[in-house]
Amino acid sequence: MIKIKLPDMVNKVSSLVEDQSVTHYKNEKILTISTKIWDFNYKFNDFLGTYIYESTTIVNRKNAEKNEVLYKKIERELINMYSIIVV
Repeated sequence: MIKIKLPDMVNKVSSLVEDQSVTHYKNEKILTISTKIWDFNYKFNDFLGTYIYESTTIVNRKNAEKNEVLYKKIERELINMYSIIVV
């Protein structure tokens, strides 16, 4: 798994989800990268010292169904490849 800084990951997600704002927030050991359609949830791994993908929350089911191909692309190109470093 490749380590990436949080701002770089947010930029990568933004580049794939055109016309959507991408935000992030951190609550103790949980980090969420949020779009209008999905929240990508990461949990801090003490051993690795990075945030590892844990789950996706669907925020807008109707748009999620329309954008299933985009989700698979995000999953393949970002979620499964990177762990996140917060500095």
